[in-house]
Amino acid sequence: MKQILSPGEREAITLAMDLGDLLVIDEKKARKICEDRGVKKTGTYALIRQAHEDCIISREQLERKVQRLKADLFYENWIIEHILAAKKPNDRA
Repeated sequence: MKQILSPGEREAITLAMDLGDLLVIDEKKARKICEDRGVKKTGTYALIRQAHEDCIISREQLERKVQRLKADLFYENWIIEHILAAKKPNDRA
């Protein structure tokens, strides 16, 4: 783990393991290590989608955040489409 991850990623994973908490992490190698070690994890996009579904952020805010993240993080298009398909509970049929 030492050569593969940054010191911050290593510390975050260790802390999540110690506390048994959910870790928000996007880097692919770090996510794989979390899986291997049984660390509960989620990504930034999933967090944003959930915030919209829980009525914490508006549709406009969701779209703005996704556009900003697209500039900084690489995700396959299907993941971005999944996030943008988020609906608030009262919007669901």
